Amino acid sequence: MKRKSTILILIALTFNSTIFAQTDRQLEREKPSAQTEKRIALVIGNGAYQKAKPLLNPANDAADMAQTLKDLGFEVLSGVNQNKRQMETLIREFGAKLASGGTGLFYYAGHGIQVGGENYIVPIDADIPDEDEVAYLAVPISLVLTKMTTAKNDLNIVILDACRNNPFARSWRSFRDSSNNDGLAKISPPTGTLVLYATEPGKVASDGAGRNGLFTEALLKQMKKPNLEYDQMVKALSTDVWQKSNKQQLPWKEGNSLQDFYFVKADAKISTTKTQPANETEPTPLPMPKPTPLPTPTPVSVAQNIDAEEIYWQEISNRDTRSGYELYLAEYQNGRYAVQANNKIKQFKQDELQKQKDIERSKWREAQNQNTRESYNSYLTAYPNGEFAADARLGVKALDSKAEQTKWLEANSINSKDAYKSYLALYPKGEFAASAGSKIREIENKEEQTKWDEVQFLNRKSAYQSYLSAYPNGKNAASAKQKIKEFDEEEARKLKEQEKAKEKAKWEEAERLKTVVEYKGYLSIYPNGEFASLARLRLRDLGEVVTIANRTAGAISKATLPGGVEMSFAYIPAGDFMMGSTNGSDDEKPVHKVTISQGFFMGRTEVTQAQWQAVMGNNPSDFKNCPNCPVEQVSWDDAQSFVSKLNAQNDGFKYRLPSEAEWEYAARAGTTGDYAGNLDAMAWYYENAGDQRLSGEGSADKLKSNNNRTHDVATKQPNAWGLYDMHGNVWEWCQDWYADSYYANSPSVNPTGATSGSVRVRRGGGWGGGAVYLRSALRFGVSPSLRGGSLGFRVVRY
Repeated sequence: MKRKSTILILIALTFNSTIFAQTDRQLEREKPSAQTEKRIALVIGNGAYQKAKPLLNPANDAADMAQTLKDLGFEVLSGVNQNKRQMETLIREFGAKLASGGTGLFYYAGHGIQVGGENYIVPIDADIPDEDEVAYLAVPISLVLTKMTTAKNDLNIVILDACRNNPFARSWRSFRDSSNNDGLAKISPPTGTLVLYATEPGKVASDGAGRNGLFTEALLKQMKKPNLEYDQMVKALSTDVWQKSNKQQLPWKEGNSLQDFYFVKADAKISTTKTQPANETEPTPLPMPKPTPLPTPTPVSVAQNIDAEEIYWQEISNRDTRSGYELYLAEYQNGRYAVQANNKIKQFKQDELQKQKDIERSKWREAQNQNTRESYNSYLTAYPNGEFAADARLGVKALDSKAEQTKWLEANSINSKDAYKSYLALYPKGEFAASAGSKIREIENKEEQTKWDEVQFLNRKSAYQSYLSAYPNGKNAASAKQKIKEFDEEEARKLKEQEKAKEKAKWEEAERLKTVVEYKGYLSIYPNGEFASLARLRLRDLGEVVTIANRTAGAISKATLPGGVEMSFAYIPAGDFMMGSTNGSDDEKPVHKVTISQGFFMGRTEVTQAQWQAVMGNNPSDFKNCPNCPVEQVSWDDAQSFVSKLNAQNDGFKYRLPSEAEWEYAARAGTTGDYAGNLDAMAWYYENAGDQRLSGEGSADKLKSNNNRTHDVATKQPNAWGLYDMHGNVWEWCQDWYADSYYANSPSVNPTGATSGSVRVRRGGGWGGGAVYLRSALRFGVSPSLRGGSLGFRVVRY
């Protein structure tokens, strides 16, 4: 009998141990596996650009990425629609956290650009007018890599969903013809740093049409999969994107690591936090109480019958938590206590819902007490469909109406144009918008009338031009233009009289001295002058033969420079032409008649490296060892130094840069189209200035743009007046200050540009530009101190 009892006791203990071991496993099933590694992430998404093309998805991409990384055990810093200062602050904070150790991850979605092989991410407030300002107005990726390298962690990851089109390239006018600035450049990261691009270096990626970009949507899916090592994840991600983009976009990875990395290990549990759309927010649910381990059960006596469900229910009842009852139902779905368990769970849910309502009502009472737009919007952000949402919206509307009325009363009390514009900036469709517009027009009419009264009193050309500049379509614009025309005609008459007086003085000097040099000097300046025939007669009397070519367009004149180097000039006769073009930018309009009242000689070619060397004693050119190529890398100021040294020779002529009007008149050579002839026959430019050609089957030859350069002058066809390379080879400086609205009020006789400015005119296009940059009427303004591999000049003599 004793032996039998011993067996029963052993069986009972074994059975009870089995029950409680099973129960322990059931209760511990909810616990996630702990992350043994410290993981830190910085997530930035920029889409609401102020000066560039806005992007639809980066804000959503960043929000979803930040939440997913939190669910995967990362400590996350994040920011959406950040300016430059905010981005740099986040990166510094990220670097400080990395310094304490762990795996670092940086994710960015938004505009990204490359310049000179350096990658930059673009803040939302960036306005980058030219390529050489990128380093000061954008944030370099190298800043992030430096922070990661300084931390000396074993593993860092950089993910860039930023390979979109460069949003500023079209505004970089001086660089537009030289390179393609789209996509990102390759990064060569140190060992232990992994870089993942949305697409291949130098190519662009899709922003996507859904909530997320194509790349980030695939990345979020793959990184949640357990036991997927980083390289395997990238391969699966790349396959997904490649297929969904119809083989147009292929993610790219750089870098290597000596250790494996998993976003999710097999024993880790991923949070199921629901990602809300950007315009919806649900209240944060109260945390569910975690089950506490069951106490070790008291051993069952031999006489008891063993009932595992009863024991389990007693322990669950003692604990009295929602999760405990849910555990019971998971094991005993149809158990004898299922009804009680369901009722308990229902009560817990009701209690939790009531707590949520109490929190919401507390938030509403707080908003009511503060009675501000911010407090009501704070409630609506947390509870967009809440119990008091309609009341909150009414509160915002009432406060907005009160603020608008206050702003309108302020504008009325100040009664100025700026005050009314300030109101309209805030309330463009407001209650008083029509009245504000009427007030502004009334003030502007008074200002215009005051300006016109002042102009009439002064009765000067500059005063009428000032009126037109301020009121180009004003009610007195036609009268102002007529007055300016009268002033121009009077100036032309006086100028003609002055020119006649100068010519007469020159002739009288020649007649007094009666030398070959003097008569030729007269003819060089006035080949068609009043005394030209008599001058030629005097020269014949002195034994000199003068041909008819000396007074025709294209007649050649030469200057001898130091070292015997020659510079050849072609005669440009006086005449009229239509300046500007309807095919170009606004600064080429309006097309207007211009008179060049006096002929002059213009260099037949751009100043060459040999000519510059002879006069200046050096060669600044980028494309050296080509004496007959145009000199380049010269600023407007450098060209002035060259002209000064020519004038110091005292060879009987005066030298200067051509005016903008003289340049276009000479370039057209009597033509009226965009070019003075066949462009390929006359110009070195992007399509033909390369050294090598690439032939493609079934297509025309294409040029290697990176081999483009300057070429010897006078190797292409000249225009009708004997001038070479007026289109292409290098840009040419003109004497004038540049003003984009100058044509509207410029003089019609011998215009010489704006009276002042910050940039000088350049004309003609260069070896690196497309055909559109070589038009006869095209004009650009650049800093007079700028030097470049496509900037040169030619000179005139008179």
